[in-house]
Amino acid sequence: MHFGGGNKVMTLDIDRQDCLFWVKRVQDRPVCLPEREAHMSTQTALFTSLSLESAPEKSRPILENVLKVFKFIPNLYGTFANSPALLEGYTALDAAFEKTHLSPVERQLVLLAASVENACPYCRAAHSTVLKHFLGVPPEVVSAVRSGLPVADHKLNALVDLTKEILSALGHAGP
Repeated sequence: MHFGGGNKVMTLDIDRQDCLFWVKRVQDRPVCLPEREAHMSTQTALFTSLSLESAPEKSRPILENVLKVFKFIPNLYGTFANSPALLEGYTALDAAFEKTHLSPVERQLVLLAASVENACPYCRAAHSTVLKHFLGVPPEVVSAVRSGLPVADHKLNALVDLTKEILSALGHAGP
């Protein structure tokens, strides 16, 4: 049995009666939410977003760098600051992504396409903002990706399509 939210699906050995409800079908496999996860909500704040002053001491140098880049501390970074190890790991992953051959715009379009595919409103808004306001990408490009429409630039369109295909096929891309 497979379960999960958005396009993130995990395989478990559970029976249909363990499912609280059927969410949808992914690649002709039912996707369900086990009862033990039914009480989770993205609306319930488990952690608060911390400021530079309220963050643990080990998170502060990282937040100072974030503040230099963005001129403010985005909620995601402020929330991750509750765990210095998590904040360090997230920023290290982001730094590794920056070392790819993708441009900043291409990287953000990948992240936006993934946000759309994963149905994450917060992520869609964040990556749209970075694209439009920090990287100067025309609003019609961002709107096209958010709406699932083709992007006029063929290279960027191929990148967005590949991202969506990999996510929808659970990590596999066709030839």
